[in-house]
Amino acid sequence: MNSSLLLLYGRTNRHLGLWKDLEHDPRVVMRCVDFNLYPKLIRGFRRVFLSCIDKLRLPYRHMWCQHRDLFKIIQGVNQLLIIDGALNNIDICELEECRKLNSDLTISLYLINSVKAQSPVMRGVVPKISRFAWDKIYTFDPEDAEECGFVYSGFNYYSKQISNQTIEVNNDIYFVGGLKGGREEQIYKIYKYLNSHQVKCMFDLMTFGRKDYTSLDGINYIMKWRPYSEVLQNVMQSKCILEINQKGQKGATLRYFEAITMNKKLLTNNSAVVDFPFYNSKWIKIINSLEDIDLDWIKADEQIDYGYQDEFSPIHLIDFILENSKKNEKI
Repeated sequence: MNSSLLLLYGRTNRHLGLWKDLEHDPRVVMRCVDFNLYPKLIRGFRRVFLSCIDKLRLPYRHMWCQHRDLFKIIQGVNQLLIIDGALNNIDICELEECRKLNSDLTISLYLINSVKAQSPVMRGVVPKISRFAWDKIYTFDPEDAEECGFVYSGFNYYSKQISNQTIEVNNDIYFVGGLKGGREEQIYKIYKYLNSHQVKCMFDLMTFGRKDYTSLDGINYIMKWRPYSEVLQNVMQSKCILEINQKGQKGATLRYFEAITMNKKLLTNNSAVVDFPFYNSKWIKIINSLEDIDLDWIKADEQIDYGYQDEFSPIHLIDFILENSKKNEKI
């Protein structure tokens, strides 16, 4: 079977392994869109260099990146799917060139970050959304779909990450996330409340180089993204996962996927979770205030089984896109 779709994903997805299930799918060619020219030499100047390329609108930008064979591959597929963060290393002129090289090509964007949330990944992505005539824009966020006219794609961007390793549970609750998106105050309030009630917490907060934050004893402050393998280790060591969504985000985060695939309790401020697959009020609790937190529930040892069977795999996304494209073919 010849490949039908080229998927371009960003470096922030590579370490997460979100697209792992597609690595041996013959329908898909994958490329990580990352900077590739003397990476050690220019690592410190990467943002400045890419910004200059954008401003000068230099053609064939792919020559400096790992998707440098883009124009060759694009002539042999009929679908190009770009995962949002990859747009930070792709110029609009490259997408226009792809259309010239393959007039039958469908070019789509898949947003796995909310447009309204303040994710660093989206800073360079959002301005480019309106600068190109996309055939389709898919989103994981139902509110973004409704407000922006995107196609809601549901729950299909998480390759199963479960380890066969048996790890002793020694934390009651685990939180990992960045100090961003207007959730800092809520994170601190919840941590103080849990800690004062003898709940064994592990909080990993990523500061992204910020210096204007309050430091609390017991919280791990990290300068950059923690390796995802370490995040998964901490999830496995915990009874419950805490999810605090950024303001304006109603879509599922990685914490939701981890809870379902790894059979962990989930404490979340996302009221939309009641409509998500596998929602079970015994194991997923919603909080709007500190009074909503059930301390005994967090601490309790429970046997949890959501019955997950790879329903979140990105294989289903490819199935949907390719099947939908067949229906839209002109006869």
